[in-house]
Amino acid sequence: MSMQENSALRLFCSNESEFYRQHFNQFTNCVTREKKILEFENPNRIRMTYEFDVKDLAVTTDPLFVFLPNTRKNWMKVFWDGKRLPVCSADQIKSIIYNIVKDDLDCLQEILQIKSSTLDLWNNKIWPGHIPCFVEGSFTSNSMTTGQLIVEFYDSFEAFEHIGHKCSLFDERRYSYDYTIEYGTSHWIYVKAPEKFQVIMSTKDTRADMIKGQDPEIQAYRIHPNRNSNPIHFSIDVRVPITLKWWYGMIVLLGIVFIPAFVIISCCLITKGEQLTPAFAQVGISLVAAIIATRGWMMNDETVLRGVSLKMTGVAITILVCLLVLYSVAAFVVPV
Repeated sequence: MSMQENSALRLFCSNESEFYRQHFNQFTNCVTREKKILEFENPNRIRMTYEFDVKDLAVTTDPLFVFLPNTRKNWMKVFWDGKRLPVCSADQIKSIIYNIVKDDLDCLQEILQIKSSTLDLWNNKIWPGHIPCFVEGSFTSNSMTTGQLIVEFYDSFEAFEHIGHKCSLFDERRYSYDYTIEYGTSHWIYVKAPEKFQVIMSTKDTRADMIKGQDPEIQAYRIHPNRNSNPIHFSIDVRVPITLKWWYGMIVLLGIVFIPAFVIISCCLITKGEQLTPAFAQVGISLVAAIIATRGWMMNDETVLRGVSLKMTGVAITILVCLLVLYSVAAFVVPV
């Protein structure tokens, strides 16, 4: 008894995507259009939305394979025409896959002369490590169903490349995103920038055409599938808008200039026996107030703006300490 070259187990271990295409295509063969929406909530956290337009989906009570994520996604929700669907658990999915490859496993166990309990399909040596997304298939009500399936989940980019000058106040980043052409004949990808940031998306792949729109915060590409099934590589730059760069830089610069100027002038006045005018305190407090207000804009981000946020905090604390110390010294040293 020998395993065939095209066995399900061999395909499962060598090419997961093709395995699911061949054995779980009830849903995927009915997809006519696919849209992927990447909505940045902050420069690192993304709300992903996959929209699949479906036509002529046959009624079934079996779980339906939807797509293969690279990792198990958090807070995944699946909707069919607005109605939420239950997502199959990892144990259910493993059971479904095991039933497909069971005969090949039995054959392999006989060849290797090992016990059934010894050959574990889900260990790291056999299983590629990805849990696919399956949903319950009992949601269809007509003999043939047309509708829209929406998948929502949260994701984050862990690997990135720093862009900009090393001495920059801002930790602007470049992420890589690979768009895998899944199903259907029409493919779109949309990227929405996080609040108070801008996103620049680009690719050199000729299969993707940028679609110009009226909303500057959203970039869209249309994908033209062909026989080349390799993923389309996109670069996504998360940058700070120029106007905000000038504002953040100006606040930090004014604080840095004010501190030594205030210290030098105050020391000169104290040594001459003159009182410090309230104008210095008013200017310093105004700068601190501006820094506090500006820091409030940055509360939703601790990545790109972390460096400039720490510098602003340091400047504000230094100004307050200088005001407190020098006015206290002047009150004790300089006669009224």
